[in-house]
Amino acid sequence: MATGIFSTTRVAGEGLALAGSRAVLATLVRSKLSHLNTPPPELEQAAERVAAGDLTHANVDKTLVVFCYGEAFRELSSILAVVTLAAAIAVLVFLGRRAEQVE
Repeated sequence: MATGIFSTTRVAGEGLALAGSRAVLATLVRSKLSHLNTPPPELEQAAERVAAGDLTHANVDKTLVVFCYGEAFRELSSILAVVTLAAAIAVLVFLGRRAEQVE
């Protein structure tokens, strides 16, 4: 039963993390593409397509899309690295406290 609960929680967490990462990526791409003379609805659609990996149907300059996607992905990678480091530090702090309490 515990394994089932753990697996369900893990899969749900992974799903939320992926959805959040994609939303952040779409926001970053949109901010990179915002200087184009594109109406906001089309810009939003292009950012969503690019975040989903569909660079061919983004309806904007392909070279610019690839550059903006690369920049946004680099920023997202940095953000995720910081979140991962913070989570690792939090785990070490909490595990360290537990070890001290047991002794």
